[in-house]
Formats: sequence, C-alpha cells, structure tokens
Amino acid sequence: MEREVAPGSKFFVIVGSYRTDAATSRLKATGIYYVAKSLDSKPANWTKTAEYIASPDATGAIIKVTSRNLASMRTSRYAEATERLFEALTKKRHLLLVHEDVLSAGEDEEKGPAQIEIDWDDPEAVEAEYRRSFFAPAAPEARELFLTAVEQYGLNLMLYKTNAELSVLTSTFVEQSENNLIFRLYVPSSRLWAQEADKLLGLFRDWLSRVKGERVRQDGYHTGHGQVFEFYVDSPPDGESGSFLGFEDFSQFLELCGDDPQAAALMLRDAGTSAAAVPDLIRRFSKEVTRLRRDLRHEREAKLLSIRHRLENELSELGEEEQLPSTAELATWVEELVPDERALTSALTAEAVAPERPQSVTIVYKPQVISTVHGVVTQEVQGSVNFGPDARQILELIERFGERERAELTSSLHELEDPDSQRSSRLAAAGRMKAFLARVGRKAEEIGTPLLIKYLEQKTGLA
Repeated sequence: MEREVAPGSKFFVIVGSYRTDAATSRLKATGIYYVAKSLDSKPANWTKTAEYIASPDATGAIIKVTSRNLASMRTSRYAEATERLFEALTKKRHLLLVHEDVLSAGEDEEKGPAQIEIDWDDPEAVEAEYRRSFFAPAAPEARELFLTAVEQYGLNLMLYKTNAELSVLTSTFVEQSENNLIFRLYVPSSRLWAQEADKLLGLFRDWLSRVKGERVRQDGYHTGHGQVFEFYVDSPPDGESGSFLGFEDFSQFLELCGDDPQAAALMLRDAGTSAAAVPDLIRRFSKEVTRLRRDLRHEREAKLLSIRHRLENELSELGEEEQLPSTAELATWVEELVPDERALTSALTAEAVAPERPQSVTIVYKPQVISTVHGVVTQEVQGSVNFGPDARQILELIERFGERERAELTSSLHELEDPDSQRSSRLAAAGRMKAFLARVGRKAEEIGTPLLIKYLEQKTGLA
C-alpha cells in the first residue's frame, strides 16, 4: 500500500517508472506498505530514495534503471546521490533491474544519438519515442560507469527483456524477501558429492537452529536432474543473503569438530551457547563430521575411477600418432585435478582444480590431449557432461571471471540447463547470467555476448 509511512512501520521501496501489479499485489496481500519513488527526478529525490532504502524499517528494494537514468549517473550533478543510492542498496536485500537493450552496444555508437522528428499527435510514434528514450542502448561511458559500480558495490543486477519477464522477477523477489530467504542452491545430481551436499546442508540447518537459535524452514524441489535447496528464517537477515547467518562460521566450526573439539567447544561458548548444551553439540557434530568425511572420501575414490575409465576410452580415440600418458601417469594427473575432501564445504561447490599441468607430470603432451583430460575432469566434477557448447563457454567464463559470484552463477547455469526446473527460477537464472555476460563482455572482446544472451533466452522461451 503506497502511503506516507508511519514511524516503526515496515515497508518496501519500489523505484522506477514501472511497478508490476504482481509485486505490489503481493505486498498488499501481506499488509506490507511500499514507498514508490522515481529516478526521473532531481538529485535531492535520489538522496531521499537512498534514505528510504537505508531505513531500518525498509525490508527490501526493487529498482528499475533506464537508459536516461544511466545518463544522469555519469554527470557530476548526480554523482553524490548515485553513490549514496548504491551504498544504501548494499545494506538491504535488493533487486536491480535493467532492460537488456540498455546495456547492449548500439550499432551506431560512434555516430552519437540520431535526431528523430516526432509526430506528437501519433500515439504509436509517441510510444516508440518513449521506448527509445528509456530502453535505447546507453552511451558507452554511462554503461561502463554503471557496470563498474555494480561490481564495486556487489549489486544484485538482473537483465530482463519483456514486461511479463519483469513481472515474474519482481513478484518472485518480493515473495522470497517476505519469507526471509537466506540460502538458495541448485545441485545437479550427476555432480561430485551431490548426495553429501544434502547431508552438509542438513548439518547447516541444525547449526542455525541449535547454535544460532533461528527458526529455520527448509524448502526446495527435486527434478530428474538435480535438487534445489532453500532455507528460510523467521527473522530477516541484514543486507543481502549469502554469508548472512555465518556460513563461514559454520564451516570453521565443522572443521574444528573434526580436528580440535576443544576449540570447537570454545567457539560455541563464545557464541553464547549454554555450557550445559556444549558437550552434546560437540559429540553430535563431531560424529557427523567423521561420517561425512568418510563419505566424501569414498565418493571421490569412485569418481576418480569413473574419470580414469572415461579418459582411457576418449584418449584412445585420438589416434596412435598422439603421445598419450601411461595408466599410472593418467591416474596421478586426475588425482591432482579432482578436488580433495579435506574442506567439508567443498561438497557444495565441487570445483575442479585450476587446469594447469601437475608438477608430477613430466611429459609435455599435445594441446588436444591436455584439453581432453581437463574437459572430462571438469565435466565429471561439476556435473556438466550434458552441457552444449554455449553452456560450456558460459561455464568457462564463470570460472575465469566469476570470482565471489562463482558458486551462485554456476548454480544458476545448472538450474537453467535443467529442463524440469521451475519457470520463475529459470527466468531469474537467465536474468542473472545476462547481467554477468554484460559485465565480462567489457573485459574480453572475443566473447560473443549477444549470441550467448540469445542462447539464454532460447532456454527460457523468450527468443
């Protein structure tokens, strides 16, 4: 409900020229007020918008940015207000939406904007001018400044193409915010340690409940190709979901339970756990860590054998003229490329070791042999065996440029590739992937960003 918010009332901030009925209807149904603001305004209003978002009573924000807004951001007049707006977003759960055309490279960028005669009595001509003004490709300098800020502030950017897609993205985001989603991960069933990931997340849920004192609800769904894990809590987390309620602390606690139970007990006491509850928690988690480490080791050994068998078959097809590694050398090579089980939380990411020739492999092989070995290991470890060339190229870009978003982007790509995943989830995954491609396209000119974006749209039925 849009109104002047009373002190102490929770509210949502929606910024932009277009507010989806799906998002506002959901807010109204739950009794949450929303504050509507516009960026087609003076810097003072941008600053006021930032203040609303930063308010302790604001539960989240959706901002739709147009080409015109990006042009304002690169002016000195709006510089301070832009900085305050982005800083406010980092402190709240937010969704930053941009039409994909705005961040695309225009065909005539060097010629500058075309001067068009508008017949203001023609409704179709007026509509076309409106769309051109808001959705035309932004100037290169404005686009670069915006994408640099997205990376600098770690903003949750998604690109969209149609109003229907925009409606799904915003309503899904509002629903997740309303229910305090703190964790979401897609795990392909063919990936290394897929079953162990389920067990690890079960321990995380218990840790949130018994150590952090949170009321946790686990949700998600299964498909024939993987599983989605979602965790919700009663109390809203500060800022963005992610490391939120201390996943890093949980990881450290698990390692200590296996290696140094006394230090784990001290960590619990420092966290405020009652002394009477500490011994039972340490016994329970230490037992589970021992069991989980054993399962990780066994699964890794089975995967190593499967990879070696597949490689022997594929390398033999290269022809006798190729110099191939011996069975012992191949085993050593694979052993060093497949991640080990020492870090328990590696069960959630299962990333292959960087594709460099191990030191123990002394013979230099031809690129085709090296590429085959690295490709097979990566596919088997990450569960991307059935990926086509476009998906594999995107996966390579994630490994190259993903940095702190690598796990989330990889999860999104797998969910997008799953034909049985939910449509809203696929649209969100595509929006996130398109934003990622828009950013990395500035860093490597050889990337065919438009073709990859078209591929993502085909996967969601938008093309």
